[in-house]
Amino acid sequence: MSQTIVRLFASSQSAFDAAAELKKNGFRADHMSVVAPAVGSDVATVTAQIAATLVPKAQAAIYASNLPSGGGAVTVHALFGTAMRAMEILDSHNPIDSGVITPTSATPVWDEAAPLSSALQWSTSVSNPAPVSEILGIPPVINCPTPLSKFFGLPVLAKISNVFGIPQLMDSSAPFKGVSGAPLLINNPTPLSSLFHIPTLTKGR
Repeated sequence: MSQTIVRLFASSQSAFDAAAELKKNGFRADHMSVVAPAVGSDVATVTAQIAATLVPKAQAAIYASNLPSGGGAVTVHALFGTAMRAMEILDSHNPIDSGVITPTSATPVWDEAAPLSSALQWSTSVSNPAPVSEILGIPPVINCPTPLSKFFGLPVLAKISNVFGIPQLMDSSAPFKGVSGAPLLINNPTPLSSLFHIPTLTKGR
């Protein structure tokens, strides 16, 4: 996971100096780019050059329109936990206004009410009644009385009972009696002793 940071500089030398300091501080050369277009380059060309550094084209167009002649643009793809340091280094070289609103902090926002969304940096789906269904691409089954059976294409429990010859338990007022054939023992103070015909051991010698 990385964060893309772009800074514009009034001179190409400032851009190269900023990139050199990034490299000196441990940022890999293949994670950064310097665009220093030739004097007289049109906006479309500069936009293409900045977009080639993996910057969204719409943002690249804004950067290109604000990059002065003879200036330079530095793009760095900072790995998780290093974005703040990259911003500090770039900002120490006096960048100019890029025209694009950039975050002032690289620290992720943590929401205690949505820890999973915070950890993965997903937006919370408060207005979505079935966010998991939307993420996984499966239809919501909230209004279905047998959601798992419907989702996996399985018969409901009552039908399974018929398939295997097992008495249904759903409507029985005495479910254990219906399955085992044993009488109800709810009112019996010694149900296990009665069931297995063994004497009770509650009385002392």
